[in-house]
Amino acid sequence: MPARRERGPGIRAVVTGVGLVSPLGVGARQHALALVEGRRAEPAGDGLPRLEAAPFKPTDWISNRKALRYMSRQTVLACVAARMALDDARVSAEELEAEAETTALVLGGGYADTVIPLAPAVNASVDEKGVLGWERLCTVGQRMLPPLWILAKLPNSAAGQVTILNRIRSLSYTVVNGPGSGAVAVGEAARVVQRSRAARVVCGASEGLAPADFLWSLKDAGVLAMSHASSAPFQPHSEGMLVAEAAACLVVEPRARAAARGAAIYAAIVGYSNRYVPDLNEASRERLAELYLATMRQALDDAGIDARQIGFVQVSAIGVPRLDEAERLALEPLFSLDLPRCAAAWHLGASLGAHGAVGVACAALALREQRVPAVVPNADTPGQRAAAGTPRNLDLNYCLVNCFDHLGGAVSLVLAREDASS
Repeated sequence: MPARRERGPGIRAVVTGVGLVSPLGVGARQHALALVEGRRAEPAGDGLPRLEAAPFKPTDWISNRKALRYMSRQTVLACVAARMALDDARVSAEELEAEAETTALVLGGGYADTVIPLAPAVNASVDEKGVLGWERLCTVGQRMLPPLWILAKLPNSAAGQVTILNRIRSLSYTVVNGPGSGAVAVGEAARVVQRSRAARVVCGASEGLAPADFLWSLKDAGVLAMSHASSAPFQPHSEGMLVAEAAACLVVEPRARAAARGAAIYAAIVGYSNRYVPDLNEASRERLAELYLATMRQALDDAGIDARQIGFVQVSAIGVPRLDEAERLALEPLFSLDLPRCAAAWHLGASLGAHGAVGVACAALALREQRVPAVVPNADTPGQRAAAGTPRNLDLNYCLVNCFDHLGGAVSLVLAREDASS
């Protein structure tokens, strides 16, 4: 067995709260049921290839109604998921106030962007020949924009609102890493706890509903599926990913602290690896598989476990054939085809910057419930259907979570059941 990497004081980072909002539902319980039952979210009814989050009332989690008026959709989702996770962890507002200096935030920035809100300013600054006048844009055009328009463009706006609403006054930073942001945020949050930089960390990511112009850019890049039926993990006929809005936040704290306050524990974050593929577009499928395999092995080494101890894999599998096939090839040397491979994207879409955090949250639910989410169809096992998961009381001690994205990000994390060997 590989030797466990040094953790300083030997602190084990555990997940004590989960907040989830996605097209599949609102809250941890709804997601746990939907995943094991094999449900799949339906597309938004606006004719665009995207999935909208299930309906929810923001004021159920955000008490400051005035602040809501200035929040982007991504910020609203982040604030709701963060408060939901804190409530799930049974951390009261009074406790947060008393422990503000030791509670931290690590949040992944959203990836989807749009120029549509800038249209009034641009239109007012174009001359009769269709040429944009920069001087006119700065003098006349900018007056066409709302005073606080820039807030939706700042990557750390969501983090700022989460810290304000929850009185977090310790470490706070935003991870800007494209679709891998959420996975990196969770991994870095575990490091913060393990190194005693904070006594509690709220982490995760959110992604708002992708605008039409952003969807077109994904289509132009060849990674977007134009219909629900044309997106499927590990399937050669898949056209790409079906984009979704979602948010996933976790509360992470030292196991000893969680035990002392009687908190229920979903899972421990015991392994983490973060890599980048600089030559993604030029790399062959085999080259990608090598890099993905190295990422997974590094996470397993970091956890100090053998691949045979993994009970299931929360695969990245967003429906982009080139990436999915590389991930499938990378899994072959480590795991048998009988090992369950579960894909959050198959159930609730690919939530871009939140995708990795959503995957970790789903894996944590599975470890706590001891039920594997529905197994996705696999190109290697054509007869396999997305059947409901069954109780896994044996060998469901560890889970590997992958987040491999179309911009070159490669992140793997290892989660462990609370009572698995540390």
